[in-house]
Amino acid sequence: MLTHLSHAWGKISPLMRAPSACLVCGSWQSARLCLACRHEYGAAPMRCRRCGLRLTDEALGPDCPRCEDYPPEMDRVIVGVDFEPPWSEQIGALKFQRQPAAAGSLARILAKAVRAQRMPAPDLIVPIPLSRARWQERGFNQAWVLAQLTSQELGWSQRLHPHTLERRIDTGRIMRMHADERARRIRQAFRVRPDALHRVEGQHVVLVDDVMTTGATANEATRTLLAAGAASVTGWFAARTPERRRNAQQWGNHHTSR
Repeated sequence: MLTHLSHAWGKISPLMRAPSACLVCGSWQSARLCLACRHEYGAAPMRCRRCGLRLTDEALGPDCPRCEDYPPEMDRVIVGVDFEPPWSEQIGALKFQRQPAAAGSLARILAKAVRAQRMPAPDLIVPIPLSRARWQERGFNQAWVLAQLTSQELGWSQRLHPHTLERRIDTGRIMRMHADERARRIRQAFRVRPDALHRVEGQHVVLVDDVMTTGATANEATRTLLAAGAASVTGWFAARTPERRRNAQQWGNHHTSR
């Protein structure tokens, strides 16, 4: 696995520095999104500490009502942006158009969000793993690219251990599934590699992924890490699907399946 990761990064890294036109304004520079657009579209709203959804102006505390009643497995969630344009296009380019350079702006914004929360350095930074089939299809794991770049931005590269978790089950594409179906499909999909168990026990772990929609994948990975002895798990996500969009997607999927 380490050989595959090193080989993948060797191919991806030069692409991260290639000049391109800003995805939003079209200006020519070295990032997928120019500095001016990152400032304009990457403003940090108040978010729920446990699930990363935007808090309303009427919020009385750091957690949304749903998380107060049904706390997620993760102790904390830190989010870069909402999964809306122009960010959804960047993530689509990263995942489905083999454009890893799109991760650069997202990683910088996510690192800024981590700094804003004054989070201490974790013991481990672990990307959500892809299945072997998905890895072969894309040629890289977008969560690993984001974890690599974000940890570099924060000066925590030595804490990145991408070979800690592995996916035991190929769940197929679950992003259009209803929340309950996602949770069923992802159940017991992960395991901590036997040679990484000693590294996890008693440690404060960060999980990294590109998008959090229902949280099913991240919560299942968190359960796996906690069962292996992790002291706590925090989620870092480049983007969070807003509540209104998530509800619309789930209604549409349910309506179509009837």
